[in-house]
Amino acid sequence: MDARAVLLDAFDAFVCEVGFVVGEGARTVGVSGWTVGAARTVPWGEQKVTLHARSARSGRSWEVRLEVRTSFVVVADVPFEVSFVTCADLLDPAWPPCWHLYDRNALGICRALRRSFRAALLPFLDATSTPGGLVRWMLGEYAPMRLLSASPVRPVERALLVASLLPAGEQVDAVVALHALVDRAREWLARGSSVG
Repeated sequence: MDARAVLLDAFDAFVCEVGFVVGEGARTVGVSGWTVGAARTVPWGEQKVTLHARSARSGRSWEVRLEVRTSFVVVADVPFEVSFVTCADLLDPAWPPCWHLYDRNALGICRALRRSFRAALLPFLDATSTPGGLVRWMLGEYAPMRLLSASPVRPVERALLVASLLPAGEQVDAVVALHALVDRAREWLARGSSVG
């Protein structure tokens, strides 16, 4: 069995253990890489785990990484989805941004991906599986900077939308705390972008 097949089998096994389902059409193959995804339903939304692989510059290996996404459907004027995406190295810098997969190291890479999923990504998914959990996680130290986003302000603004899904008694405190976090993130950006 080649390295890709070993990795796909391992991915299917470790995501299915925690309730994710690899759906029809969840695998895409392109010229320079491939992806496979799995999803599970959560209250008000869905969570996804995606395994990305792209050909390394040398052409002799694949660069592989896992990415997770928690999404909620929010109703304003019309229903729309807001998502929060991260990967193991953003949650814990001890993890590498990607692994290099060769035929000879496939089992070791499978074990490393499984460990990163269990140690970093699954705790994020479990913590953010409800609107209240996502808001609590977002209020944690440096949380907005642990998400894939062009700005740490954007995820907090999306979390404000998710706060509308909370019970009425919890919404006010969540919105106040998230607005304060938006202000802090904007101050941080202003300090970081000032030339002096």
